Formats: sequence, structure tokens, C-alpha cells
Amino acid sequence: MTTSRLPAALAPWATALSAISPELAVALGPLLRRLDALVGEREPVADVHGDPDGLGGLSRSGRPDQLLPSEWLLADEYPEEFLRRLVDGELLHLAPEFNKPTVRGRMVALVDAGPTQAGAGRLVQLAALLVLHRRAAA
Repeated sequence: MTTSRLPAALAPWATALSAISPELAVALGPLLRRLDALVGEREPVADVHGDPDGLGGLSRSGRPDQLLPSEWLLADEYPEEFLRRLVDGELLHLAPEFNKPTVRGRMVALVDAGPTQAGAGRLVQLAALLVLHRRAAA
């Protein structure tokens, strides 16, 4: 299939979609775009980190070992208020600082291709693999 027969929205997947019929590629288009947006929200293509370089301030999210000591005191004295702040994302954490950014990423796919995954289930698996392949190549 030539890339000229694909809608512009499917251009990022043109190489992978060249192995299937144009009709199936167009039918997979909305699913590909939705899966790409879903995966992109949860797993960015690359996460910038570097060598730790101390602390850069305060943040509303982080690991438990980065909680401010005053938040742990709140947990001891007023556990209900601590839980409320935890649920509402109001706890303060120390924010780590990095000095030399490096790019890293992660792609994982686990699919069940058994007989119960025929039809629509198989199409979703195909779309997910196409989305992950494009993200891994990026």
C-alpha cells in the first residue's frame, strides 16, 4: 500500500501499515490514535533523568522517603488529616535535582493470541503492537 492512500493522521504508522490492506489500515486508524494517546499519557517516549545533584525544592508528589519530616509528624499526631492530604495530593515532598540529563524509555507488550482472542480482540492487539513499535522506534 502506498502512503498516499493513507489519511494524513495515519502517516506516523505508514511503514507498519504497508503490510495490510488499505481498508483495514483506515479502519484501524481511530483505534491507533486513541491507543497512542492513552499510552502516551501513561508512559512518555523518553523520561529525562541524570545524575542526582541534591534537592531542587518542594513538590506535591514523590516517594515516601522524600516526604518532609513535618508530614511524618502530621501522620503521627493527626492520622486522619495525613490521609486526607495524601488522597488529595497535598503532602509536600523534597524534589530531587539532576545535573546531566540522559534519555531513557521502556516498551513492553504481552498479548494472548489464543483462540479466544479472535476478531475484535486480535485487532486491538495489532493496533497496540503498532503503537508500541512506533514509540520504540522514536
